[in-house]
Amino acid sequence: MLTLLCVIWTGLRELPYWSSYSKPRLVVHVIISSKYFDLCISGIIGLNVITMALEFHMMPPVSRTPFRFFSLMRRLHDV
Repeated sequence: MLTLLCVIWTGLRELPYWSSYSKPRLVVHVIISSKYFDLCISGIIGLNVITMALEFHMMPPVSRTPFRFFSLMRRLHDV
């Protein structure tokens, strides 16, 4: 049904590449190809760069606490 609607709506003679995707895969595809997802990832990378730039050797213990969280996030990203 979805493929037929795609052909009628767009007026294409061949089906789009995503027409045979299952519903979960289509949901993931729509989220990943969204410009807002791209902006979110760019923001996370920017925040990571800033926190890495703020770290320095022999930091006081009070200053280390926020960086532990970002360091954990960096390790999760590397996995």
